[in-house]
Amino acid sequence: MERMFMRKRKRRSFTDEFKQQVVQLYENGKPRADILKEYDLSASVFERWVKQSRTTGSFKEKDNRAEEQNELLAQRKEVQRLKMEIKVSSADLQTAITVIRE
Repeated sequence: MERMFMRKRKRRSFTDEFKQQVVQLYENGKPRADILKEYDLSASVFERWVKQSRTTGSFKEKDNRAEEQNELLAQRKEVQRLKMEIKVSSADLQTAITVIRE
């Protein structure tokens, strides 16, 4: 029986300049399929770059989050801060110092 193995890609990272150059090639008329093949890119990553470039002009995830996502992250951060305050307020002074240092 013949087994088929999927090629596992090593995770790569790309600079913002590279992403912008790839998007610019597409904007200037180079076919999407040619770009994906030439740079060995997945369609989903390429589409995300194009969308980010068109909507915010930034490739940073924090710049491309929906307002609801930003609010959720802020709320989670506030919950963590409040939990820390509760720990500190219910602890004796030495424990509080240890918690703050950690």
